[in-house]
Amino acid sequence: KWFFLSIIWMAILFGLMVMRPPSEMSEWSIPGLDKIAHFGVFFILTVLLALSYYHNLGRKMLLRIIFFGILYGCGLEYLQSFDFTNRDFDFLDIIANIIGASFGATSIYFYNTMKND
Repeated sequence: KWFFLSIIWMAILFGLMVMRPPSEMSEWSIPGLDKIAHFGVFFILTVLLALSYYHNLGRKMLLRIIFFGILYGCGLEYLQSFDFTNRDFDFLDIIANIIGASFGATSIYFYNTMKND
């Protein structure tokens, strides 16, 4: 169930990250909101993945999930550097993706270890 939801979430992220942003977005821009959004969507992605492996979520699996989240985030950001997306590559978005992915999976890991103690 959680793995299926994570696949759906990855597809949604792919669509959001590569499609053209609405032109009215620039009119309502709040400083830093973009970075918060990147943090949030990758937090959710790795939470869903960590919940998929909840009963087998050791340190090794935790690192795999975080690595996958980082790799997926970097890949999507790289795709944004191409003209067909009408978006720009932003290194700070990658940092937000990394932090979000790390916090998401780690929060489930610590919840799991505290619950089992």
